[in-house]
Amino acid sequence: MDNPEFSGFFLPFYNLQKTACEITSHHQPKNKLLQEYLTIYPTRDAVHDFEYGRFRDNIAPLLVIAGNNGFGYL
Repeated sequence: MDNPEFSGFFLPFYNLQKTACEITSHHQPKNKLLQEYLTIYPTRDAVHDFEYGRFRDNIAPLLVIAGNNGFGYL
């Protein structure tokens, strides 16, 4: 996705998600919030790796769908 708005906000969004996942998995490894990442990372071990490319490849199409449904960037 080459949208400049996407490029500008995605890395900070990714870093925030990664940090939250790392903190939660370290302090509360059985927290149900971690299950939300299983659609992107199919195993708990994969969640710990939190690969940028895989995260981006899963989130980018959702942003396109949202844009097609009338949701825009703020």
